Amino acid sequence: MSEKIIVAKKDEAYIMISCERGVAREISDYFTFYVPGYQFTPAFRSRIWDGKIRLYDTRTSTLYYGLIPHLELFAKEREYTIVYDDKVLQTTSFSLHEAKEYADSLQIQSRNKDIDARDYQIEAFAYSIRNRRQMLISPTASGKSLIAYLITRYMTDQDKKGLIIVPTTSLVEQLYTDFQDYSTKNGWSVEKNIHRIYSGREKSSDKLVTISTWQSLYTLPKHY
Repeated sequence: MSEKIIVAKKDEAYIMISCERGVAREISDYFTFYVPGYQFTPAFRSRIWDGKIRLYDTRTSTLYYGLIPHLELFAKEREYTIVYDDKVLQTTSFSLHEAKEYADSLQIQSRNKDIDARDYQIEAFAYSIRNRRQMLISPTASGKSLIAYLITRYMTDQDKKGLIIVPTTSLVEQLYTDFQDYSTKNGWSVEKNIHRIYSGREKSSDKLVTISTWQSLYTLPKHY
């Protein structure tokens, strides 16, 4: 008989997994990896840390929402069955053609010159809107800020709130400036729609989108 993995929604970031203990150990091993260069870190040398990142938390039975495709691959390789709660898989119809039309309607500019989103940026945009919760891998200089802009514009057009988390304070300002650059021609007000949070800035705002770092958000109310 095939092992069964039951997946339910915990919150906007995590799913909860119910399965036999042996399967849970397999999932834990599957989603565990060594960090590149771990052997040179002070924590590893001090024997405080074993150099591994564990994406599946066996204590809470939780896994990141965006890793569902990888969980499905894990189950397929072992011929296990996944049963989803109704709230887990929510998709929206949004074709590549619709995504391209929407991107074109924004009249995006960069440095006062018209630009067109590249095919892979359109694909990433459409995929995100269709599937809502996804993990996208995009290399350096591939135009991640433009993908983020397309998603942000689409969601704010529907009066939905958003939170964009970046690694450093300088990237908060860089993304804000990029959004201003993209909006030069279409007249979308970045100032009216986007709030920035970091040291020395107001923590609360009624604007639809917030850009911040995890360090700045760490002590804020849990709803963030």
